[in-house]
Amino acid sequence: MSDPEELGQLDNLKSAEEAVAEPPELLANFGPKEPVHVPQWISFEEFGRMFAKVKH
Repeated sequence: MSDPEELGQLDNLKSAEEAVAEPPELLANFGPKEPVHVPQWISFEEFGRMFAKVKH
């Protein structure tokens, strides 16, 4: 990225740093696949087993 107008939009860019513009298609391939995290329910028994081997 070398356009002074675009670089001016970056608030925290230091003089020793450089910026690179990435196409949205590239970023979409590395983002989370699920748009919203869906919690999985577990029973009270399963919950209790999660702490069976915890040592203080």
